[in-house]
Amino acid sequence: MTNNKNRYIRFDWAAKYMLRFKADFAIFEGFIFAILEEKVKASNYMIQIKRLFFVLLFVFLSLPVSAQYNDIIEIDGITYYIYKSERRASASGVSATLQSGDIEIPATVPYENDSYPVTEVNFQGNTDLTSVKLPESITSIESYSFRECTSLKSVELSSNLTSIGDYAFEGCSSLETISIPDKVTTIGWGAFADCIGLKTVVLGKAVSHIAIVHFMDVMR
Repeated sequence: MTNNKNRYIRFDWAAKYMLRFKADFAIFEGFIFAILEEKVKASNYMIQIKRLFFVLLFVFLSLPVSAQYNDIIEIDGITYYIYKSERRASASGVSATLQSGDIEIPATVPYENDSYPVTEVNFQGNTDLTSVKLPESITSIESYSFRECTSLKSVELSSNLTSIGDYAFEGCSSLETISIPDKVTTIGWGAFADCIGLKTVVLGKAVSHIAIVHFMDVMR
């Protein structure tokens, strides 16, 4: 590969899952070489592209179909997606202009004379967010949920939390401390990558294994 520190590629979850579960390394290596315009023989290039196409198609068809939300409501500048069939709500502040950077997500939101528990959050890329408290109704933080929230300084996680997804807090450069609840067993790939301000990490009792890659660019 060309020795250029300003040149890099991230293929996020699709590439990671290809390597881990679906494809052999030769396919992925050939694809990277093609993208970076390295020297690749034309015949091998076409073979790799064809093989990669079928692998990506297989991965796509293997993905579970996500439930569709039924309605959208807004409370205090935060958007909530209502899933009637699952009787739950998802909070989103991706494009929200927050009146206050300090946010406390409610455990439930009112909708049609009923209350729907908030089970997901997504504030990816919101630079207004400075602190967030998550309700006990949240048991998992999905991938990228707080990615690139560069002003986020503190997070209070749910005591019922069991997993933190891939790159969930990647690029939260202002985050200084994080305390992982005792029920968390899984921390995704690069969950705290590029959190260059992170000074203190308190791990819960259930975390049995953790790799440095979860905190890459933090440990120096």
